[in-house]
Amino acid sequence: MHTEIGKHDEMRDVCALGSGVLSHLQVEHEETEARAALLERIVGKPFVEKADEELANSLLDELLDGPDDFHHFIERRLFRRLWFREGNFVPGYFDLDELHAGRRAARDAVIRLGARRFAGFWNSEATRAAAATLLNFARMQIETEEAQFYPMLRRKLTASDWAEIDEETRAYQACWRAVRRRGRAVC
Repeated sequence: MHTEIGKHDEMRDVCALGSGVLSHLQVEHEETEARAALLERIVGKPFVEKADEELANSLLDELLDGPDDFHHFIERRLFRRLWFREGNFVPGYFDLDELHAGRRAARDAVIRLGARRFAGFWNSEATRAAAATLLNFARMQIETEEAQFYPMLRRKLTASDWAEIDEETRAYQACWRAVRRRGRAVC
């Protein structure tokens, strides 16, 4: 299962123009859904065994950190370009912005709890509730993006827009690869 989840590493280098960028984001959405489902299965048990805690911690770390590194960088570029093409703010974006804010608040709640990864962390009602809230916001965000914004992006952005997004994406990817190799920010 973990091999399937890790396929985004291969996809990071396949961001082609237009639909390739959105396909990349959709693959990351699918992986987020897979991680969320697996985490829910683990914490949905009446008691989380010690053997499952390490996997649950790993899944949570990937859900907390992954989107902020690269995924949301691309989306912000796409949405800004869409605003430019539309000539005004896209009203539905504010709903998405609220989902982002809700996800960040849920993320912060989990991080605060996780900073004290005590024995029985995953058996705490507070941890389970915070994780469930985070997963709920992540799913609503994905559904909104894929149902409302990705179709609009496909219709409204030009080849020039996609080329610029692709160039920015590749530069940012290269920067993050360097960060991972060196262990410090260089962007």
